[in-house]
Amino acid sequence: MRLDGNRVLATIFGYQEGRPRDIDTAEKWMAFARVASKPDVAHFLENAKPVWSKPRTFIYDKVSKRKFAFIPANVIVLGDAACSTDPAFAQGMTKAAIQAVQVRRAFETKGHCVQADFEWVADMPHLIGCVEAFRFSKTTGFGPPLVKPLHKVFDLAFLAASRDSVVYDQLMDAFHMRMHPFWLITSFPRILIRCAFG
Repeated sequence: MRLDGNRVLATIFGYQEGRPRDIDTAEKWMAFARVASKPDVAHFLENAKPVWSKPRTFIYDKVSKRKFAFIPANVIVLGDAACSTDPAFAQGMTKAAIQAVQVRRAFETKGHCVQADFEWVADMPHLIGCVEAFRFSKTTGFGPPLVKPLHKVFDLAFLAASRDSVVYDQLMDAFHMRMHPFWLITSFPRILIRCAFG
């Protein structure tokens, strides 16, 4: 994010064992940025001068899903306005666009639309968020049973993504809802090869 005065605010996200740890200086922050699967941030900032005293780290400690049972029949709410799931992986705008498509289909097929006609679209981004957030039982609980086996699958996918830019791109496409998460099944041989041989 560009700021006034020729300054830039940069944030790096890590998943599972890829989370930044002991990042207490600008030099350590840049070193972490350089080992990313796509070191775009590091390249962009390679000539930058740090102007802060210490980097700050944080985690998302909870992922929630909310139902909207009391919205009037003549009102529908889309995307982050309804906030049926906590924002994660930059999914907000995409989710709203996909929900808008479902709203149009509802009007085309039955002449009206209610919240339940499209709220289910949020289920998949919520599940993806839960795979990460439900690792931390002290803040989120253990989550639905389906999440637990997905931990191992996503662990392999993240590991492969750190070694293979094709897997990384596909993983981001799934998170941003441009590709169905079932790509994991078709890409699993490639993921296993990258995990085994780097």
